[in-house]
Order: sequence, then C-alpha cells, then structure tokens
Amino acid sequence: MANYVLVHGSAHGSWCWERVVPLLQEQGHTVTAVDLPGNGHDETPLAKVTLESYAEYLCGLLDSQDGPSVLVGHSLGGISISRTAELRPDKVAVLVYLTAVLLPDGATFMGTVSGESDVEKALRERPSWDLAEDRSHVVYKPELAQHRFYNDCTPEDVEWAKSKIVPQPVGPLVSPMRITDGNFGRVPRVYIECALDNAVAPEFARAMYTALPCAEVIEMQTGHSPFLSAPEELARRLDALARYAVAGTAA
Repeated sequence: MANYVLVHGSAHGSWCWERVVPLLQEQGHTVTAVDLPGNGHDETPLAKVTLESYAEYLCGLLDSQDGPSVLVGHSLGGISISRTAELRPDKVAVLVYLTAVLLPDGATFMGTVSGESDVEKALRERPSWDLAEDRSHVVYKPELAQHRFYNDCTPEDVEWAKSKIVPQPVGPLVSPMRITDGNFGRVPRVYIECALDNAVAPEFARAMYTALPCAEVIEMQTGHSPFLSAPEELARRLDALARYAVAGTAA
C-alpha cells in the first residue's frame, strides 16, 4: 500500500478530492488531500504566497510520513509537485500530473500558458479572471468556470464546485520553476491527459510532456475535473500507480 498526497489546482482546495479519497482508502492506501497556503481553508495572506510557499508546505508533509509518497498534482498543482520533488526527491515515489502544468526549469506558469513574455500584461488581460488592484490575487469569473473547469460535470456539481472556488494568489503564477536533472529528473513522472479538457487542452498537455517526457501517459475521456465527473475511474488509475511506491520501497 502507498501514501498518496493529492494537490489541488488553482483556486481550489482539498474539497475537490472528496470523492477520490475514500476510494483510495478502500484499497488500503494512506491519503492526504491538502489545502495549499492561501487556498481552500488556509488563511495565509494571499500577498505572501509563492511557489516556494507551496513546496515548503508539501515538503513538511512528506517529511512527516514514512517512506516515499505518490504525489498527485492537478492543473496548477503540477508546479507545486515539481518543485517539491526537486527539494525532496527521496520522499517522492512518482509524480502524477493530472491534466497539470509541467514546466521546465526557469519557466513560469503565466509565461507558459499565455505565451507572453510580458507576464504583467498576461495577468491583466487573461479573460478567465480579474486581477486584484493590489496584484495579490486573481478571481476567476464564475460565468466561465463551467466551460473551463466543469464542462462534463452535472449541474449540481458545477454549482457546488463554483461555491468552493477561492481567490488564487498571484505569487505562484509568476514564480520561476527551479528544477534539476539530479533531483527532480530522477523521480518517475506519469501524465494523465484529459481528452475533453477546456482548461489544459490536450495539445498543450502533449507539448509539455513531450518536452519533459514521462514514464507513462494515460488518457481519460473527461474534462478538466475528473475527480468530480469520473472519480471511480480516476481512483482506479491512481491505485494502479501505487506500484511505483512499492518498487521504490523494494529498492
């Protein structure tokens, strides 16, 4: 059995994994779904949150657990798990990018998703959110959330999820990724591509995992949020990846 750490994406929290956690626990796994700093129910001031804040939080969690963990990052959560693997490579059995952002060294989330060299312009002009006057956070436009995040979810799930979304700190969006071949590069990576995703489009996902190849690429016929639209299938896919943790323990 394995330790699973489930890391949410932008503006989300541990709540998004509520259907997946018990399914993995039924298979005997230890599962922790997190609220990253400034997200979910965490009350860290938004202006103080950076990518390093995310990674330090996850490192503390990994340090408290026995053995390596299966570290799963959804969407923006991909940057958190990459940086964490750089800092704690021996505590991560496998990195699982669930329709997530997979950045090379030196890249930023905003620069990568927008294609803009002017990160400030990209922040101001991105159509899916409004930038706060103090630049500490962005607020997703609720009228666009269903199309981008929940296009294959039930109306009830869409409304529930929209009620949970919180402002997203800007710091992690503009922090450069810092990874090396010697640390991050030696941790196995798996990418789960979602074929109906309107937030991380399949062609964008393929470009990322082609530039940073993964040991496996798995395709799901879902939108951006399979933890809501297909939790049983997602749990099965994740359960199968426990073999990486078993192999790491045996080694």
